[in-house]
Amino acid sequence: MALATIAIGLGVIAAWPTVLGLYVGTVVFSCGQSLVYPALFPLVIDGAPEAERSHAVATFTLFFDVSQGVGAVALGAVVALMGERAAFAAAATVCAGAIIVLRRGVPSFSRLTGTENVPVTVENAP
Repeated sequence: MALATIAIGLGVIAAWPTVLGLYVGTVVFSCGQSLVYPALFPLVIDGAPEAERSHAVATFTLFFDVSQGVGAVALGAVVALMGERAAFAAAATVCAGAIIVLRRGVPSFSRLTGTENVPVTVENAP
């Protein structure tokens, strides 16, 4: 839901080139952005064995911060080449792509490392 809200907000900003469109899109985008970290964090915690959770949290936090820096530079290049509206459209497309990746499934820690780990699901949650 968080990523969908972000994508919708960015899409509104890209498609509605007025001050009102900017305000409406920003409100929708901000609602999604405020939920994305809390929505993704449980995937990290649940997908890592207890002994590796501190490393998983550190890695998640690192890549969350790196994505903010790299994304700003990449979208700056899009602005320079194609304009501001294209940057918002590109960001919405990347966000929609992230939704597709998450829907297809995030590899669990056990599949990446070959260790035994059962990710927490709705059925087996404590």
